[in-house]
Amino acid sequence: MSLEADLGRLAAIKEQLAALEAEKKELEASAASLMQERGVKRWAANHPRLGTATLVESSTIRIDEAELQRSLSTDQWQSVIKVSVDQKLLEHAVATGVVPIDIVAAVSEEVPKRPYLRFSAGRPEAVD
Repeated sequence: MSLEADLGRLAAIKEQLAALEAEKKELEASAASLMQERGVKRWAANHPRLGTATLVESSTIRIDEAELQRSLSTDQWQSVIKVSVDQKLLEHAVATGVVPIDIVAAVSEEVPKRPYLRFSAGRPEAVD
């Protein structure tokens, strides 16, 4: 097979997987809704690959951070937050002369990432 054929097949499979994943999520949501409406917590499917479906109901805590900050002392607030460098703000600070570039360069290192394939629509461009 050629590279073009392999990449074309990968793109087709990617589209199929996305469609199947969307359909799977819809079916799972529908089944969960039906189980919830009927008060069913576990359902043994009549299919060997499905096994037993268990309805999982959970919640998460959403915190109004602005209100929490207003309600806590400065020391309390500092004890529950974490501070990290915002790379975009740092780049802006260097570009505007607020932070010296030589300091940032001395503490920075480019780390390679794992290569991956990106697919885009349209006509193929020249291949290297």
